[in-house]
Amino acid sequence: MAMLCPSMQEDHPFWGPFLDALESAADSLEMDLRIHRFEGSRFDLPESAIRAIYSAEKPDYILFPYYLETGHEVLELAEKTGVTSYIVNADIPSAEKRLLGAPGEDYSKWFGGMVPDDYMAGLLLGRELIRAAQEQGHVGSDGKVHVIAVSGGRDTSVARERNRGLLEAVRESQAVLDRLVHCYWDGNAAHKKVRLLFEQGADARVIWAASDRMALAAHKAVQECGLEADTLVGGIDWSDPGLQAVAEGKLAVSVGGHVLEGAWGLVRMYDHWHGHPRAVPELSFSRMWTVRGSRATFVMEFMRKRFWRSCDFKRFTLTHSRKKSYSFLLEEVARACGNRSVGKSLPGSECLLVQREN
Repeated sequence: MAMLCPSMQEDHPFWGPFLDALESAADSLEMDLRIHRFEGSRFDLPESAIRAIYSAEKPDYILFPYYLETGHEVLELAEKTGVTSYIVNADIPSAEKRLLGAPGEDYSKWFGGMVPDDYMAGLLLGRELIRAAQEQGHVGSDGKVHVIAVSGGRDTSVARERNRGLLEAVRESQAVLDRLVHCYWDGNAAHKKVRLLFEQGADARVIWAASDRMALAAHKAVQECGLEADTLVGGIDWSDPGLQAVAEGKLAVSVGGHVLEGAWGLVRMYDHWHGHPRAVPELSFSRMWTVRGSRATFVMEFMRKRFWRSCDFKRFTLTHSRKKSYSFLLEEVARACGNRSVGKSLPGSECLLVQREN
């Protein structure tokens, strides 16, 4: 197994726990996993795939986030070299998806993937922030909620889909999107741009951020401008600093739930390797959840204690169970690790694996 990780930072607030869960699942499923890091640029992705596939220990499977205009190169390389490919964390842009077709068709070695429902993440975050602002009276002179959006990069579908979700939240609530700034997932850029907007007289009182890291940076700018009391900030990722800020009331909400996607991908690959008839190529979307207030404490405990490290991931496979379909629940992971109290407090009683038409 090879995982192409778009971050060189060992303690990255999202990729840190993502890889920790991935490695735990690999150990539990008795898989040999290699992590190949790259800088995070779409232009670095193909080279990372070449290094992984042509390494001394050629992988049977390769997991990677799909990047605009270069992701297909990894699918082609995997097809050429007989390596099974699987997409995680970043979905295929709709225009490219039409050209690629369905998993397992034109690319027979493409086993599909599991990616966040980023549109829904952006929509949920937007709805939650706008609703809270309306309830607390944080509206402009026109009686409408005004929003500043702090977006990510332009080379994956992640930021674009989260932005699209926000735009729908704004439309359905008749709020106003004053500005959308791209900060490329960088906290320093988010801090500088948000502070500058307020120094120039922005009167928006909702800051929607495409990641917790940028949300925290935006909150710092809000504090420095003396606007903390009447400005709501929220982000996406369920990062530890983000959840801590939600629990402390600094952030209004964090949206997440996709930290185990890589682990669930290994579960599906396990069944595929063992020839289970229901392990078929498909692209699935993981459910995203909002966390606010005291509930953040329970999610933070789940994330900090890394409950998945003691989880038997074979119990989630179809090979070692009588299940007819996958059911990937955070609360089931907590229960499997012997912590029912945390499991009951985690968001949602529905399956986190949902599928939709594209």
